[in-house]
Amino acid sequence: MPDEPPEARRHKYTPAGQQASALERLMQNMDKPVKLPEPPQEKSVRPPPDMVPNVGSSTAGAGSGEFHVYTQARQREYQRLNILAEKAEKETQHAQFVERQERLAAEDERKTSKNRARRDKKKAAAQRAKAASAAEDAPRKRRLVAPDDSAVPEGTSAEPRDAEASPGRAPSAGAARAPEAA
Repeated sequence: MPDEPPEARRHKYTPAGQQASALERLMQNMDKPVKLPEPPQEKSVRPPPDMVPNVGSSTAGAGSGEFHVYTQARQREYQRLNILAEKAEKETQHAQFVERQERLAAEDERKTSKNRARRDKKKAAAQRAKAASAAEDAPRKRRLVAPDDSAVPEGTSAEPRDAEASPGRAPSAGAARAPEAA
């Protein structure tokens, strides 16, 4: 890469620069499969030994080699107990999480149903008021029927006064005719 400027040959020490250079390397060879790391395995519990032969402590008549055997056995047992404690803690946290989720869902449902009932009550009251006002206004909105069976509101005549009032109808006999343009 001798034709590149010196700035491009520098190492990219920022995380964004490192990620960009890694992506550039990946894009150079598109046919090469990408290896994705496996997710971490859950810690397994090694079963405790059924029988421990020659049980000894760190000092009680033990030889020089027995001390290391003792400390390794003790360390394995502590690891096993720690793993069991971690699993128990995860289970209690999960149980608490599930209980909290159920409690929150029940509370949300209670609030939603309360609001739904309030909304339905308001809708029903509005419908009753609308029905009552419609029943009250029904005699006032009595309509007349014009000669051509079209509805005409009360208070207006069934016949239009002049041709401009209703352009689709012929003028009545008493209506004045507009002068025709020559």
